[in-house]
Amino acid sequence: GYNAIGLTPTCETGISIDGVDFGLDIEYAPAGTSEAVLQRLARDRDNSTPRIILATDRAADYRADISPDPDRILKSWRINAAQGFNIARVNESLTPEERTALDDICADDLPKILSRFAARDLVRSNSDKASLNKNIEDRLKAEGHDVTHDEMEISPEFRELWKSAKATIADRNRQTFAAAAVTTPDEAHETLRSGIGTREQIYSAQKTLALESYPGLDLDDAERAGRLMLDRRGAVLGAFTQFWMLKNPAVAQQIDRACWKGHVGRGIVWAPTLKREALKVRTLVDTGILAVTALDEYSEDTPEVQTLRSNCIQNRWDLRRACGYAAAFDESHSGIEMVGWILRRLEHKQVVSRKVGGRGEQVRYYKAVDQNPDDRALVEAALAVKWEAVEPIQHRDSTIGSHDFSNPNNIRKMVTTGGCIEPPAPITTAGDEVEIYEFEYIPTSQERIEWGIAA
Repeated sequence: GYNAIGLTPTCETGISIDGVDFGLDIEYAPAGTSEAVLQRLARDRDNSTPRIILATDRAADYRADISPDPDRILKSWRINAAQGFNIARVNESLTPEERTALDDICADDLPKILSRFAARDLVRSNSDKASLNKNIEDRLKAEGHDVTHDEMEISPEFRELWKSAKATIADRNRQTFAAAAVTTPDEAHETLRSGIGTREQIYSAQKTLALESYPGLDLDDAERAGRLMLDRRGAVLGAFTQFWMLKNPAVAQQIDRACWKGHVGRGIVWAPTLKREALKVRTLVDTGILAVTALDEYSEDTPEVQTLRSNCIQNRWDLRRACGYAAAFDESHSGIEMVGWILRRLEHKQVVSRKVGGRGEQVRYYKAVDQNPDDRALVEAALAVKWEAVEPIQHRDSTIGSHDFSNPNNIRKMVTTGGCIEPPAPITTAGDEVEIYEFEYIPTSQERIEWGIAA
């Protein structure tokens, strides 16, 4: 027999365990929703089994950058799609047939209906994650369970055992990924779409697609594979790629163009999943971060730092909406703080290079340090190979709109939310000839009723 049976977090439905007398159910819930936690516990159909639930007050995957109002989320999706379409010059990459298809797709009401459900579900799940522990307790009590809170005393020995177990698992995963076989992109996509497969099969699919995007990158090295692909869910690889695209914006445009073409080919433009790499690149470049990273050192009074602070304050909503920054880029924060926030997302570290002056009048000078130059060089070399034939896309004056740039009001064709669009005067980014419009989204009366928003 078995001493214990372990279930992964994905086992919320489709499994029913009957006729087994478990002595104890233990749920470890650092992330996810309270509904998901109870669904996993319900796999054991015997409600009399004692349960221990280890949950955080706030789920690890709670996102502070998500608005609690569905209409604001819908507005963000629409503006991201519209600005991304404009900056990537998607219209120029579409064939006449694709433009006609886009007309037909955007006239369909289905995306509008689906996007409303998606926004409301996103709000619901994110709000649940904000108070995970309390919501689990409330749900259990509502089902008639007695819930008690016990203080946990974690001994130093247990902490060491826990750290050792995590390290062992992480090392096993690195070795498995490095040894995974490379298949074809079609097979890899099918494996990931199915949601079914062993760890080896999933890693094989991920490795295959990674090498498709980063040709020649050595992912057979277990340590490197761990750093780039597994640790923090690939955040390091994403940061390296983001920084490289800041210096190669044409690549970001091509990625967005391919994404739009894929949506048109599938017959639905689904705003929440549209790539916006060109928009993120434009937003970050406009902060002036590249000028700061080029400096040998800088202080709060350095002109480039003050310029970045001013740009971030002016474009703080774009940084939040387009780039997902939860930090408050407002007047209460210094330029040094803002530089640090952006550098961390680009896998750089801001360190003190020297101090000048005595106590009370001391001025600190900083520099941006690449935290992993060796891996970054390999990633950038692979990206250069992948995109060596990409030519810069020439920008021309245009207003933001749908695929018909001659009429700004045609943006309604790309809206998946309905409502009224009121274009004000264009806002021209300093040093850029492309005019970017900001639109105010006004929900219709019917949408206000559906979303429960006061008129």
